[in-house]
Amino acid sequence: MGIVVCLAMLLGVVMLRPSPWNGAHKVSFDPRFRQIVWIMLGMLGVWNVLYGLFKIDGFWFFMSLVSGLAMVLAAGVIASDGGSNQNDSNEGQPRSLGENSIVFILGLSFLVYAVTLIQLNLGYAILR
Repeated sequence: MGIVVCLAMLLGVVMLRPSPWNGAHKVSFDPRFRQIVWIMLGMLGVWNVLYGLFKIDGFWFFMSLVSGLAMVLAAGVIASDGGSNQNDSNEGQPRSLGENSIVFILGLSFLVYAVTLIQLNLGYAILR
């Protein structure tokens, strides 16, 4: 399940920030693909929050809450404006501080999950 959540976070980051160096750069995604991504992000984000609340202790409790909330918020942003240039009135405008924060937290969560999955597959110790 960690791989699925990790890939969902990556899709969310790509949809919200297609170019990491240019925050105003927008890409037009297919509406059906956008819908699939925001539904998947929302569902997995809620699952991550609930799983963290009821199953896990320690670092992963905190990580599942933070990443799950970031996924739900990212799903809301993608659902509201599509994370693309659907609104021509906002074209060329940089993203708000809130959206940038969501992208940053989602990106960091993706990195923590990805590094942990790689460590698990290589047999190294992971964060507890």
